[in-house]
Amino acid sequence: MNDARRPADLLWHHLAPPAREKLGSPAAIGPLLEERLRAAKDAWPAVDLPDAVFVPQIAARLQTAPAPADALASLHISDLYLACACAEGHRAALAAFDARYIATLDRALQRITRGGVSPDDIKQILRQKLLVAEPGRPPKIADYAGRGDLRRWVHAVAVRSGIDALRAEKETPTEEALLDAIELGGDHPELAHLKDTSRAEFKAAFRDALNALPDRERSLLLQYHIDGNSLEELGALYHVVPSTISRSLAKARATLFGRVRVTLMLRMRLTGEEVDSLVRLLQSQFELSTNLLESRRQKPGG
Repeated sequence: MNDARRPADLLWHHLAPPAREKLGSPAAIGPLLEERLRAAKDAWPAVDLPDAVFVPQIAARLQTAPAPADALASLHISDLYLACACAEGHRAALAAFDARYIATLDRALQRITRGGVSPDDIKQILRQKLLVAEPGRPPKIADYAGRGDLRRWVHAVAVRSGIDALRAEKETPTEEALLDAIELGGDHPELAHLKDTSRAEFKAAFRDALNALPDRERSLLLQYHIDGNSLEELGALYHVVPSTISRSLAKARATLFGRVRVTLMLRMRLTGEEVDSLVRLLQSQFELSTNLLESRRQKPGG
């Protein structure tokens, strides 16, 4: 009995008091934890990750859950087991991860690669990014929380890595390219004057706002406005319908311009009314450029 409860006792040791209160006792969570551990180990029989390493990682993912037992039951436990083993540098886990999740990315990466960047280049970047520790922090694979499918998580990181690699090949900074995209619909005298007289502040505000966006929102804006991907192409890339991409783009643009507004007020000491007027100009130019992009994509051969 004591041997069977060891993982539960270990879990209990690593849980904070609020999570313990929700569970009641180690015995209450023991059977479910044992079942989940068996499922993880059965999925990867060649991978031997000690409970003393894995169970604390499970505990970390239950700490803030409203219902820790439900959270444990819903974890993608075999995916989490493999990810944790990779973060620890286990050779069998690294080989299994590469074969299952990286080597099979070619089809997805072909949608975004072009020029001098190949799917193999991106896969190598991905291996380095996910599996190699940096000074002061573990490999990025340790960030996988186990709440979603590992394949989708790797796919999302791969897409972002591919986009970053493509942009690194270009010499134009992303904020410059996005500012140029705003000008697609023709310029406005007031906007042109601001960009000519205060371009450094304007660029800095735009750059800060762009970099502050969540990764997915930032990637969507750049993929759509800079890389020229259509709503349909982005939908296929992210496994959602085009209307979802359209809503996500609208949200990203709203967040971007909200951040630009705040940054301009701080950097250029403009009044709220002046900034609101400027941001409306930016939004109108952005919307015009978006409409032009869509109309061009819908033309045969365009």
